[in-house]
Amino acid sequence: MRTRWRAAGIVALSAMALTAGAIWQAHAQIVGPPPETTTAPPQTSPPTTSAPSTLPHPTTTLVKPPPTQPPKTTPPTTAAPPPPAPTTTTTVNPSSQTIPPDAQAQINAVHRTPPNSTAGLIQALSALEDFGLTPQEAIDVGFGHFPVAGMANWSDDWLMPRFTPSFHLHQGNDVFAAGGTPIRATSDGTVRFSEEPVGGKDVYLDMPNGTYFFCAHASDFAPGISSGQTVKQGTIIGFVGDTGDAQGGATHCH
Repeated sequence: MRTRWRAAGIVALSAMALTAGAIWQAHAQIVGPPPETTTAPPQTSPPTTSAPSTLPHPTTTLVKPPPTQPPKTTPPTTAAPPPPAPTTTTTVNPSSQTIPPDAQAQINAVHRTPPNSTAGLIQALSALEDFGLTPQEAIDVGFGHFPVAGMANWSDDWLMPRFTPSFHLHQGNDVFAAGGTPIRATSDGTVRFSEEPVGGKDVYLDMPNGTYFFCAHASDFAPGISSGQTVKQGTIIGFVGDTGDAQGGATHCH
């Protein structure tokens, strides 16, 4: 009997031991750390050059061209004709005409004196009035070969260009003075008077050595003096004016 109880106890203990082992194993599977996995990480597939089954939409919006229409035919318009081009026959202001090169060379070759006037000489001669001479008498005494008997001014315009009636170089020197200022004989000689379109009333004085004095644009000839008459230096033979092509300009003796 005792042997039976011992055997039964052993069996019961064995059963308990098996049950406990099963429970422990189950518990170990539940609460224990997760087992290490040997699964390899997913491999990244290399890019493929094959076209995807679905093409991506383009990022640029395509504009559908408008339907082709036949070109419209516009009837030609008649434009106003352009203004006519200036011709080479247009009259040019004489003062703007070109000076020929050879004439320009002559002009440039002249060594010119600066502009001047008779003001200083008249002032110096006024001292003669202290001796009883009138201003005109003082001029007669002191003006020598100068052609205008009074206040006058000038610039050295010898061989300067002139365009009336055609291009030429100025063969003289213009002495400007108030209209009516006396023109005097620069030397002893013979007076000649003439009148023509360019110079107007011209006064000549022929001298014994063959040279002559010429003054153009006189307003008038001196009264009591006739053409061909012999005169002495200082004799009044005409008066400053603007006749001929100097009409309306500054009065002067050319």
